[in-house]
Amino acid sequence: MGTRHGTVLVTNSMLESNHISVAEIHAAAEANTERRMAIVPLEDRLRGMIDVDAMPVGFESPFLVTYDREAMGDEASVLGAPKVLASLKAPYYVIPSSTHELLFLPKSFESSVENLQHLVSEVNAEVLDAKDVLSNNVYELDQGRFITHEAGSGLAKHFVQE
Repeated sequence: MGTRHGTVLVTNSMLESNHISVAEIHAAAEANTERRMAIVPLEDRLRGMIDVDAMPVGFESPFLVTYDREAMGDEASVLGAPKVLASLKAPYYVIPSSTHELLFLPKSFESSVENLQHLVSEVNAEVLDAKDVLSNNVYELDQGRFITHEAGSGLAKHFVQE
């Protein structure tokens, strides 16, 4: 029988009965995510999904995308892998393309958060199934620090990932 994947709600009573602390289960989940997840150039990911001969010659994209080495389909879980995110040295916009993956765009490529917010909202409304929408927000990742731009508010909220 193959490996099974899924999500389990872990309750305090489950932790207590198995003598596991919240810190231990969090560390195990983080380590598992870090073991599985990578951030790769978009064209590398596309080569694994479509016929290489169908790609335009010399195709290059400024985007990076999350990749789950075990093909579990929850590639947005990289948000729970700070060591993987820390591998990105340049400042990036983090674009939640769906619950299945995140896109990373160098900030030097696009200067307008508003343009990106509009694009994300439009794709979410017109292309994705509602169950696949992760967020209408665009985030920034710079030196381990996330900045979130609330769609339509013009406000930025900062939070530091430890």
